[in-house]
Amino acid sequence: MAGADVTASLEPFLTKFSHSDSIAKKSDTIALSLFDQDWRHLRQWVIDKGTEIRAAIIQEDEAGAQRLECGRFQVDNLDFAIGTDGSHLEIKANSVPVKGTAKGSKKYRAWEGADPKTISEQVAGDSALEVKWEVEQNPGRLARTDQDGESDLEFLQRLCDENGHCMKVADGKVIVFDEEEYERREPFTELKPGVSAYDGMKLKTTANGKFKAAEASWSSPRTGKTIREKFTADEPPEGVGAELYNYRRYNRDGEDDDDELDDGDELRAAGARAGEHEWELASGNVGEKGGGRKAKGKKRASKELRQANKNEFTASFKVPGDVKWNAGQTFTLSQEFGKFGRKYIVEDVTHSVSRSDGYTCEVKAHATLAGY
Repeated sequence: MAGADVTASLEPFLTKFSHSDSIAKKSDTIALSLFDQDWRHLRQWVIDKGTEIRAAIIQEDEAGAQRLECGRFQVDNLDFAIGTDGSHLEIKANSVPVKGTAKGSKKYRAWEGADPKTISEQVAGDSALEVKWEVEQNPGRLARTDQDGESDLEFLQRLCDENGHCMKVADGKVIVFDEEEYERREPFTELKPGVSAYDGMKLKTTANGKFKAAEASWSSPRTGKTIREKFTADEPPEGVGAELYNYRRYNRDGEDDDDELDDGDELRAAGARAGEHEWELASGNVGEKGGGRKAKGKKRASKELRQANKNEFTASFKVPGDVKWNAGQTFTLSQEFGKFGRKYIVEDVTHSVSRSDGYTCEVKAHATLAGY
């Protein structure tokens, strides 16, 4: 029955529940493991794919009860294992709607004079998703934007990448955010070495794929003029000397294709074909008028350098369950960790509640960056 609370009816059969929360270009997921001795799940629990599930974790201790709202999910996978002792059923559900067009359909369409927020709202709406825009400043209108044989999620991810934003799908929403803004959040805890609860912690630092600088360049198809802007990190990663070379090539139509439009600008109804736009040494689209392009170019180069360097220091560990652990939350490792003693942001966290292990959290995080 739609909207029914099934907590009590599931509890006798539930052996494990897990919720994965991520800001790393992944959708949120949940999984429920059930076991019964009478094989009733085969007859009575064949849930339709696309069925909506709402889930929450309630943590109770001497201080009271705290609740983690996991959000809304749609069932996309059912796994049965049948034995002489009974049946095992695993139900998996995803925050990306199964019934919408977000994942599967490849589309070809274009927008003229629209800004990324407006485009995102239209595309997300096709799958009954809302857009939660958490970026302080919305980029200006773009002369032309194409969805070129991509699914809606692929297109939205590219649109975010090209504008230096991050994206995730959770609780019926496409959340667009700036990771740098998340990193400015106050740490909710500090971890210290030698604590048994954090045994098995893995720390890693690397210079592979890390760079000291990035450069963005944009070639106008109309004038042939090329603008280059370079961004150099104040504190580049250790042991690197190379600049960031990330060459991309876009083919678009429209004379001022991919330019941002100032208020009052009119799109030309006709004009020369744009041909090729070349982006060198950084991804994205430097598209502001006049001197604004320089600021945009430096910002894009900064965002590209951030993406390359953000995993210089990483940490992963399993901790006792706590609803305060969530993707986008920050914490610190104490100075007793040496070079690893710094501030981190949670990239992925999986909350697991099982009859055998109780409540635990598996955390993956990377160090925050300053000045990017």
